[in-house]
Amino acid sequence: MAQPEMQITEYPERQLWGLWCRCTPATAAHSAQALAGYYGKASPKEGGQPSFPFYILSIGRGEKGVEYDLFAGGTRPGEELGEYRLPGGLYAQMAVSPRWGIGTFWNSTLEDKRRRMLEELAARGYRFLGLEYQLHTEESLRRPPVVQLVMAVEAAEKESEEP
Repeated sequence: MAQPEMQITEYPERQLWGLWCRCTPATAAHSAQALAGYYGKASPKEGGQPSFPFYILSIGRGEKGVEYDLFAGGTRPGEELGEYRLPGGLYAQMAVSPRWGIGTFWNSTLEDKRRRMLEELAARGYRFLGLEYQLHTEESLRRPPVVQLVMAVEAAEKESEEP
């Protein structure tokens, strides 16, 4: 079954608790996996299982190879967890599932979808605001797993036409 295309949705502000690190595009995949593991150990559990939803945020990521913040967290507070307020506003969202499996296939699939979303956003008159995240829900556990790739956006200003 084909996955739905990109959707633009308004989300309210959300309070998250989790862990931070700095990374670059070259270290992001390894850093995200390690940070998610650390968060899994430090996060509050429901019946011994991590709670959903689970977020992996990239904050301040640009197109160049500069460092940016990576955050792994969820909606339940914990003693050793930092806080982050995910701003409300417009977000573009697309379902992502790996092509052949997990691991490096996930990384290439996410990057391919990310590029596609950025191109489609520009074509539809939206601008990426430098905040994106993977939203993991119970669907992340099924075969094949599915996560949501979400990007903060705003309507691009149209060039003013002067008489």
